[in-house]
Amino acid sequence: MSRNVPLTLLYKSLDGAASGVWSSGATSAYILLLFAGTSASATQAIGAAQALQGVALAACALPLAWAADKVGRARVARVGGVLALVAAVLTCASVLLPAWEQGAAAAAAAGAGSNGGASASDAALPAPTAADARSFRLLCGALAVWGAAAGVGPTVDALFADSLPTGRRASWFQLAYALSLASRSLGPLVAALVFWRNGDEWRLPALRRVILVGQAIGALPSAALFFLRDSAALGEESEGLLGRLQPAAAAGQEAAAGSSGTLTEPLLVTVVDESAVGLGVEDEAEAEAEAEEEEAEAEAEEEEAEAEEEEEEEEAVGANGSPAAAAAKPRRRRKPPPPPPFGLRQRHVPFILATTDLLGGLASGMTVKYTSIFFIQEVGMPPTAVNLVSALAPLAIAAASAAAARVARRAGRVQAMLAFKAPGVACLLWLAADRALWRSSPRGVALLFLARTGLANATYPLSRSILSDYVPKRSRARWNALEAVTAMSWSGSAALGGYVIERRGYGAAFAATAALQGVALLGQLMLLPLVPRREGGVLAAAAVGG
Repeated sequence: MSRNVPLTLLYKSLDGAASGVWSSGATSAYILLLFAGTSASATQAIGAAQALQGVALAACALPLAWAADKVGRARVARVGGVLALVAAVLTCASVLLPAWEQGAAAAAAAGAGSNGGASASDAALPAPTAADARSFRLLCGALAVWGAAAGVGPTVDALFADSLPTGRRASWFQLAYALSLASRSLGPLVAALVFWRNGDEWRLPALRRVILVGQAIGALPSAALFFLRDSAALGEESEGLLGRLQPAAAAGQEAAAGSSGTLTEPLLVTVVDESAVGLGVEDEAEAEAEAEEEEAEAEAEEEEAEAEEEEEEEEAVGANGSPAAAAAKPRRRRKPPPPPPFGLRQRHVPFILATTDLLGGLASGMTVKYTSIFFIQEVGMPPTAVNLVSALAPLAIAAASAAAARVARRAGRVQAMLAFKAPGVACLLWLAADRALWRSSPRGVALLFLARTGLANATYPLSRSILSDYVPKRSRARWNALEAVTAMSWSGSAALGGYVIERRGYGAAFAATAALQGVALLGQLMLLPLVPRREGGVLAAAAVGG
C-alpha cells in the first residue's frame, strides 16, 4: 500500500475533528452575537463572511490544481499546510481582539464594554462596537485564508486517487469519507462540553473558547500534508478511463504515418458525406477514438449483461439443486441496450458531474451555514442541543453512506445516488412546508433534519470515485479542483441565502434549496446510460480502447 493512503486518511480524520469544533455552527453563532443577535444585519454578515471564504476557494483551487499537475501534488499540499497554519493564527487573533482591547478585567465582567456577555436570549442587545467590527473584519480575512487552504483539498484527493488502482477506489473513498464524518462528529461534542461548562447559553466568551479549541486542533492535520510524496503514487494501474483511451488514439495516429515519419494516408478523407470533407489525420484519430469509445461502452455493457446472466445461473443452480438442470433451462437472449440519448458519451461524464454538483452546491449554500441560526432563532434550542444535533449529523451521513455503498455494489453507483438524493429533497420540502413543527416539536425538527442531511450527503464518495475513474491521471487534480469549486459553491450562494431568509424567512430558503437540488437530480439521470452498474466495468471499457 502506498504511504499516501494512510496519510490521507489521517489528514481527513484530523481535519474533520477540527472543523467539527469551530465551523459546525460556532462561527455563525459568533457573528450572530457579534452583530447584536437578532438584527437584520446578522444574517447578511454571516452570508458575506461565508461568501468570501467561497470566493477564496474558487480563486485558489484551480490555480493550485494546475500547479499540482505541473510541479507535483505533494509540493502543493505542503503549501496548503502552511496556509492552514496562517489561517488558524488569524482566526485566534480575530476572536481575541475585543478582549485584548478591553482588557482582561473588562472582558470577564458580565455585560461590560462590548457585548462580550450578551446572549441570544437577551431582550435588548447592544450595537456592535468598533472592536467588534474590527474583530469581524479580521475573521473575514481568516475565513478567506481558510478558503485558500481548502483549495489544496482537491490536490490531496487527486494524490489519494493516484495511489489507488482504477476500479477499486469506491471502497477507499468510502473509508476516507467515513473517517472524516466520524471525526467531524467529535467536534460538536467537544463544543457541547465547553458550552455546558459555561452555563449552556449562547454567549460570546463561550463561543470564543470553542473557536480557540478548534484552531488548536486544526494545526494537527497540516502536519500530515508535509509527509505526502508523489513518488509513492501508483503508475499505469491508477490511470483513468479517458487516459487509457487516448493513448490508443495516439497510437492509431502514429500508425497512419510511416516509419519515415511521413503520412501514408491522404490528407483529406475522400468520402461523399460533405460533413467529412476536409478532415485531417487528427480528425480521423479523433473519430477513431470516438468509435473506440463507443465500442468500449458496448463491451462494458455486454460484460455487465454476462455477469448478470452468471448470477442468474448461480441462483438457478441453487433453486434446482444441480448444474445440469440449470443448463437445460433455455437462456434468454438480452436485447442490446439503446444508445445514450442526445449523443452523450463516456467522455461527458465529468462534465455532467461538475454541472449537477454546481447546481447542488448553489442550492445547499442558501441554507447550510444558517442551520445553527435556524435552531437558535426558530426552534429555540440551547447550545448543547444544537451541538448534539451537529454531532449526530455526520453519524447520520456515515450510516447513510455505508448503506449507499451496499446499494451501489448491487444496483450501480449512479442508481444509488439517485435513490438516496430523491428522498433527501422530499425531507427538505417537508421541513419547509410544516412550519408549525418548528416550535411544537424540536425533536421532530431535529430528526427530520438528520434524515435529510444523511440522505442528501450519502453519495459523495460514489460521485468522487466516478470522477476519478473517468478523467485522465495527468489532469485529475484540475478536475478534482473543478469538482470541489462546484460542490463548495454553497459558500458563494450563502449571501443570497441570507437575503432570502431576511426577506421571506427560512421556509422560503428551504423550498428554494429543495427546488434547485431537484433540478440537479434530474441532470444526474443522464449518467444512467453512461456509467456501468459494476465498478469493474470501467476497466472493461478501457481495455477495449487501449
